[in-house]
Amino acid sequence: MATRSRTLLFLQFRNSYAGLHATTLRQQYNQQQQHQSSLLSAADDNERAGLMDSAETTIELMMLPPKWVDVVDEVNEELDRIKTNIQKLDGLHKKHLLPGFDDRIQEERDIEHLTDEITQQFHACQRRIKQIHSESRYSSSNQEQIMSRNVQMSLAQKVQDVSTVFRQKQNTYMQRIRGVELRNKDIFSGVQPINSSISDSEESGFTSAQQTFSDQSHATVTQREQEINHISRSIFQLADIFKDLQSMVIDQGTLLDRIDFNVEQTAVHLQDAVHELDEGEKYQKKARNRKIILLLVLLIVGLFIILIFKPRRHAAPEPAPERAPEPAPAPAPEPAPNPMPAEPSALSSSPPSTVESDVTPDTKIRS
Repeated sequence: MATRSRTLLFLQFRNSYAGLHATTLRQQYNQQQQHQSSLLSAADDNERAGLMDSAETTIELMMLPPKWVDVVDEVNEELDRIKTNIQKLDGLHKKHLLPGFDDRIQEERDIEHLTDEITQQFHACQRRIKQIHSESRYSSSNQEQIMSRNVQMSLAQKVQDVSTVFRQKQNTYMQRIRGVELRNKDIFSGVQPINSSISDSEESGFTSAQQTFSDQSHATVTQREQEINHISRSIFQLADIFKDLQSMVIDQGTLLDRIDFNVEQTAVHLQDAVHELDEGEKYQKKARNRKIILLLVLLIVGLFIILIFKPRRHAAPEPAPERAPEPAPAPAPEPAPNPMPAEPSALSSSPPSTVESDVTPDTKIRS
């Protein structure tokens, strides 16, 4: 089924639409800004109403990728075409190196034309890669510039890989052509008369045939030399492309080396940081123990000072000598019976306690 690529036409329409659409959006945005400023100035007394009015206005923003994205797509498409042409050129090389007696001029022209086309495609890729850098220079975003730089390096690496394959195939083809040329020279130098006794006519006829073969070989060698020179020129042109791309790849390699170095340094610093954290943790534990020990020492010293400067208690007073117990009073002597008889009524009526009560303490002591 036949197909037709509409990618380039689509990109042209998109770019033209982007320019017209950007102008229209800019005008609409200016009008909306004027309308919004008028609403804000009129809503000073009623701030809430003014905010609600300004919230109702919608602004359509342009969300389009940068221009160098299209250039990236073009470079990728060009690389695909280059790979296809390299495969075709490899087939022509193999066909041209096959032994035969047919005229190979058309094949040589096809090889030359396809080689020139591939070289021009490499130059086109190189120009587009430089265009990415020139278009991303006017970007106001640092992230976009860094992204374009990374994309540029990636495309340069791809172009260099494809050009390396093309140069290897060209070198192989040139070496095989030189081998065929050396074999032809050996064959031409090895042709000599077989018998010296042949007639002059036969010798002259052999010489003419040999001359014809020599002319054909010379023409073939000349064509081979032209092909070799053409291949050499294409290789030199590729070398120029390599020089331009090499700077980008070297920058990319330098950036990668720098990233690797930074990663290695980060790993080293992380190991040192872990070691320092372990040391700090050990020191912190030791400091806690030291604080506890110091606190206990201070407590002991304080208690010792308290014991030294504590006031002593006075000696207890000696107890007073105990007094001798008083002797118990002697019992009172019984009174002698009264010889005089007493009246029975009086004696019987007075109790014996009255007799004891009449005895005074003095009489008790004297007794």
